[in-house]
Amino acid sequence: MKIGKKAISFNLALKLCDLLGYSREQKASVFKSVKSRFGKVIDLPLKPTKKFLWLAGFIATDGTLTKVTDKRTNSVYVKVRVFNTNPALIKKAEESFDELALSPYKSTRRDGLTALETGSNLLASILVNHYGLKYGAKTTTVETPVFLESADHQSIGAYLGGVFDG
Repeated sequence: MKIGKKAISFNLALKLCDLLGYSREQKASVFKSVKSRFGKVIDLPLKPTKKFLWLAGFIATDGTLTKVTDKRTNSVYVKVRVFNTNPALIKKAEESFDELALSPYKSTRRDGLTALETGSNLLASILVNHYGLKYGAKTTTVETPVFLESADHQSIGAYLGGVFDG
């Protein structure tokens, strides 16, 4: 996909893949990057990387997915946020967002709590639908995601590493 060019909608592309009889693996190989309707491009690896799985675990324990309505356009988007006081963990989260071609806004409070925030409906949808995260406050509702049951040891370790770091 080239930046600045028109792209078909993700749902339409999925329907076309279904019409062509593509398997799940073939569909995954087609979508190397996707562009939101607002023009934000997100790179999607064929298989989840260790950095992505770590980030998913970190968001599950030290982050939020918050639905927000843009007052100018009245459209709904999702803020993906992580918080921590450890600079090494914030740097690791920044690198994980960077791997997805996302550039989060960074803010630090006087007490040392640093937040990274980016708007991404697609990332939020992936985290909710495939990794068991929930929208809103989830301190007491974090559950073990189903994908861990069939994941390899390295993937489980990467996800749980993010959970424990959070």
